[in-house]
Amino acid sequence: MTATNEFGDGGGGGFVNFINEIGQNRNILINMFNAVQTQGIPRWIVEVRHAITHNHMPDLDKLREATKFCHQWLLRRFWQQDVGNAMNMGRSESPPTGLVSQEIAFESRFSKHLQQFKSWRDKNGHTVDLKKPLTWEIQQLCEDMAIQPERFFYTLTKPGFLILTPKQLKEAKIETSRDDSFTIPERVQLYWQPILVMIFDNKMTPEFLCAILNRLRNIDCCEKTRDQLLAIFREIAISYVNANIFNEEELTKVFDSMILVPTMIARSVFELFMEKMTSLSRKRRKQILKMLDISNMGVEEPPTTQDESFYTVEDIQNLLKKDRLARTQNSSSRFELCDPNDWKYLPFGISPGQDVRTFSLLITDDILSKLNS
Repeated sequence: MTATNEFGDGGGGGFVNFINEIGQNRNILINMFNAVQTQGIPRWIVEVRHAITHNHMPDLDKLREATKFCHQWLLRRFWQQDVGNAMNMGRSESPPTGLVSQEIAFESRFSKHLQQFKSWRDKNGHTVDLKKPLTWEIQQLCEDMAIQPERFFYTLTKPGFLILTPKQLKEAKIETSRDDSFTIPERVQLYWQPILVMIFDNKMTPEFLCAILNRLRNIDCCEKTRDQLLAIFREIAISYVNANIFNEEELTKVFDSMILVPTMIARSVFELFMEKMTSLSRKRRKQILKMLDISNMGVEEPPTTQDESFYTVEDIQNLLKKDRLARTQNSSSRFELCDPNDWKYLPFGISPGQDVRTFSLLITDDILSKLNS
């Protein structure tokens, strides 16, 4: 069995997921990097797992090293221990310290304050005069956002707060949709309006939009959660850009996060941002639009045969494309058209079938001795 099969076909990924479950807190979700770190798993193991999950196969030596590390961890922690000790090892260890415990404390605090905000909103009948001085509940959240904005927005966009859970959606009779026409119901927007106004007043809207886009990158994000996140992003981003509220730096910040999820954001939103970004060169605009075309290229329908009548423009385009590809492959030229799907998930600079080590220079002892002589 190769290292790729051992670590890539579910073994290594399942191992990291298993350790992540061990390291999780019962009440608060911990970042995977931090959760496995409490069990002695280094960050690079998780990065290998993430790369495989997103079809970016790491270097073979790195896979072998990761597989060896996982085997040794299991051997040391479980296989060489009796059953009782192995089952209790995770419980006997000291609680997470340093950065991990700090993040847990922040998220616990933010969740508590958001829950207090919800209780306050339920009592006041959703009617708040935003012109009056901030209430105690809003002041708490304002302080939270100033202390740790990224963690605060991460907590705010969790299902159960700004994002409704499937159960809440069912009770409210709300049907989500991936379509651009889907919007968050007005009653839900009004419920969270004080927090959204607070974010705007503190000029933190770009950071909030980036947090939403980061949430969308999470592979564990369910469909209903994704639909709500996209609807919130579209409504805020489009209205703010059209109103020229964002400056060049803020536009660039949000746009850079949008590029990381090109298949989820509509092309029209990208074009709207690029129209306002004066610093974006014409060449860069063309590159981005080309990237969007490749990223959003779906499965093509098989072209109709020549004996059939053409009913759609797509039929003609597919047939012309097939004919052009056949002519290129049968020609004596050294060049031929490539399949965009082969390049879709490859990092820039790498061609299909090419190893990352192609770009590495290996200096052996023989080479060093020749250089020294």
